[in-house]
Amino acid sequence: MLDTLEILHETGRTYNDLKLNNIMIDKNPDGIRMTLIDYGFAESYRNKAGEHVAPETSVETFQGNLLFASGNQMDFFKTSRRDDLISLSYIMLFLLNQFEIPGFP
Repeated sequence: MLDTLEILHETGRTYNDLKLNNIMIDKNPDGIRMTLIDYGFAESYRNKAGEHVAPETSVETFQGNLLFASGNQMDFFKTSRRDDLISLSYIMLFLLNQFEIPGFP
């Protein structure tokens, strides 16, 4: 999943809508492949000059998923790559709490 986000971020965009419904998992003989779908909230984190947009720039409406949104998203700030990684961390913690792992408290 990190590789997928890295590819998206290299294009100058953030995903902004990480949730379980937007992650497709394909198990094949080569391993497991994860794919992101629904790029409706993806937006540029760079301005027209190619510079990173200032984090204090606010947006008018909330976009994304409330369950896995970062603090910046919840405070209506323009999102960056970091916010996608925070959302991915929330998803991983959510999944970790859904399953009992032997030997893990």
